[in-house]
Amino acid sequence: MKSIFFLGALTLGVVGMANAQVQVEPSTSGLHPGGQLQARSINGKAVPNKVTGTTLLFDSFTGATTLTSTTTTPHTYMGVPLDLANASGTVQINQIVVYMVSTAAVNYTDVTVNLALWDVWSGAANPVFSSPSGGVVIADFGALSAAASNFYTLTIPLATPITLNGLTNHGIAVNYKGDTGTGLADTNSLTSLLRYGNAFAVGDNPLTGYGYRNASGHTDLNFANTDSRSFGQTLEGMALQLTGSSSTPVSLQSFSVD
Repeated sequence: MKSIFFLGALTLGVVGMANAQVQVEPSTSGLHPGGQLQARSINGKAVPNKVTGTTLLFDSFTGATTLTSTTTTPHTYMGVPLDLANASGTVQINQIVVYMVSTAAVNYTDVTVNLALWDVWSGAANPVFSSPSGGVVIADFGALSAAASNFYTLTIPLATPITLNGLTNHGIAVNYKGDTGTGLADTNSLTSLLRYGNAFAVGDNPLTGYGYRNASGHTDLNFANTDSRSFGQTLEGMALQLTGSSSTPVSLQSFSVD
């Protein structure tokens, strides 16, 4: 059965080196939409196919001039800082949409997504993310006959919303694993869809560059500050959508009545 579940807390980041210079690298061209995949259960419980009554808090996919991916490896773990919008106060994320690129034609008996939301990002920290929110989310999408140079839309409803405090300087890290018969494993044939050109539909990427890839060897859904990368374009980022709601604390006041 396809499933989503949560693991324990992540390792906290430690402030360290100064913000590293972003390295420029090449990108792909001619990616094609490959279809939509839906995670259908969470913690063993059925979830609706669509989350309703909530707000789009981040959308870097819609309206992008170019959808692409990096050709430089390793790119099995990808991450990006996030500034959210359309909300205030404490934010509850209840659905995440990620976009997975297949760089080669491969038949997978199973594909999973591992991801983590982080409450704090600092480009001068090492690693760059800290204060994990909600633990590691693992979403199982089952078998996939992936076509080369295609990207797939993967929708992940969350039975338990993930809390982020405020709107700015958050982070997300994403890892895809595929099983070709010997068990789930990292593969450079599956990676994250990236974008540039035109402003984000909702929210922003506060980093200069598209984000981070695991050039330094991190496999913990976090990154060294030397892992930041760019295509040398404007308005770069990872293609994502985050849906949720927000609440602004209300202060109680006392009134006297004559």
